[in-house]
Amino acid sequence: MEQPKMPQQRTAEMLEVKLFIMDAPNVDMALQTILGHRPTRAERPSMKLLMAWLQEQTKSYQTLYAKVFVNEAPDVDQAAKQKRWLEFLTAEGFEYLCKPRLTPGSDVDEDMLAYLELFRTQHYITEVIVASNDGQCFNYPLEVIAKAGILVTVIGFEQRPSVLTRNPLFRFIPLPSIPGVLRSLPTVPTTEEAPQPST
Repeated sequence: MEQPKMPQQRTAEMLEVKLFIMDAPNVDMALQTILGHRPTRAERPSMKLLMAWLQEQTKSYQTLYAKVFVNEAPDVDQAAKQKRWLEFLTAEGFEYLCKPRLTPGSDVDEDMLAYLELFRTQHYITEVIVASNDGQCFNYPLEVIAKAGILVTVIGFEQRPSVLTRNPLFRFIPLPSIPGVLRSLPTVPTTEEAPQPST
């Protein structure tokens, strides 16, 4: 495996960057497994409230970059609904990458890792937040980042434990514990609840 490059060192003109990456296919698959059926629109995370929470966690001297990675819908009807959802994401402040899944192995994993590497080497990142339970994809690159002194936060499901949810190098926040974001699942008690908005 190629040795990762060191994170970018801060220069005077650089703002601190908080980077959020959402592995939408993995989140959807985890929800489907937990619920026992394909999640409905109402059972999926509220992206509006998720963005509000991310912005609440971002300090005035930080810049938030938030990107959602999605597999392209396979048929025309679903594609039309997905297009409206992607437009909604943009309106809420998210960027997105949507690509077709041509083969079982053609997922968005490589795109997410390339995006993470780009920011890790070209920006001064103070926190990386990843919404995914996919330890096979993310564990090693996130460990490299954490060992460089950058805060790594994993948002996922305690009902679907993985190496990401158990890794002591990462801060783990259950998705249902973020206020209002996921009402289809009960909040599972945890030692690392999502930080609440300041009052």
